[in-house]
Amino acid sequence: MTDKMGETTGYNLLTQAEYEKYAEESYLVMSDGSQLKILRTFAPKKTSNGYTLFVNPAFGSIILGWDEFLNEAMQDFDIVYYESREKGSSKLIKKPKMDMESYSNDIMETIEYLKLEPEKLIAFASSSSVPIVGYTVANKNIRPKLTVFVGPIMKIPIPTILRLMVLILPTFFVNIIRYLAFTWIKRKRSESPEQAAKYIRVGKEANPKKWKKGLRYFGTATYENIYPQIDTKVLVIDESEDKMHETEITRMIASLIPNAELIDLKTNKNTHSKPIVDVIREFVRK
Repeated sequence: MTDKMGETTGYNLLTQAEYEKYAEESYLVMSDGSQLKILRTFAPKKTSNGYTLFVNPAFGSIILGWDEFLNEAMQDFDIVYYESREKGSSKLIKKPKMDMESYSNDIMETIEYLKLEPEKLIAFASSSSVPIVGYTVANKNIRPKLTVFVGPIMKIPIPTILRLMVLILPTFFVNIIRYLAFTWIKRKRSESPEQAAKYIRVGKEANPKKWKKGLRYFGTATYENIYPQIDTKVLVIDESEDKMHETEITRMIASLIPNAELIDLKTNKNTHSKPIVDVIREFVRK
């Protein structure tokens, strides 16, 4: 079946990310028996800066949306692209936990399993994954050299009516609701057709059962108490022209973190491509 949304945006929703062609794919077994997927690359020895970027994208975020960022960063950073529990790639036990503790433990266990050195670790999180990485750092479960928050949030920004419908209705109806969300995203929460198409593909690839479980916890949670407890160096990236993330919220969160620096890269495009990699490069040189 032809994807009309893909046609109207000119963005191929089924395209494989270039980064996937170079990365090693593996599944790591968590302490509860669930398996999570990671993609990993190592920078060439001649250009390596010795740092590892642990990339924890937003809930349901697809690798295609981070392709430009990853291809640029892999030139001098080792990269671990990490796919969390709610993503379609995860292989969960029959009754998995989908709360802050389980997500945080997954990150800690993955970093421990890969033997990533704290002094050479950069924890990178975007949007809805920011509070989880923040919680993990605040509780000293990981101690990265630098933490990068892109478009941080106080709560997951979805309409209350959609949140309630997802939680209450059977999974079959959740599939229908996704298409209502597609329309909302296209009209209200994207700065370009390409960004809208990426968000829509997230919805198309999302596993409704996993999302229902996750939203029971994360759909109503707020995170203002986490940020003041983070005592390591944090780089907060604003996207002041991006409709999905409110610049006032980003700036408020940056003010709550004791050792944070705020940089505005303006657009979602800039935070997913070379400009943000260059900013991170500059920070690790300091």
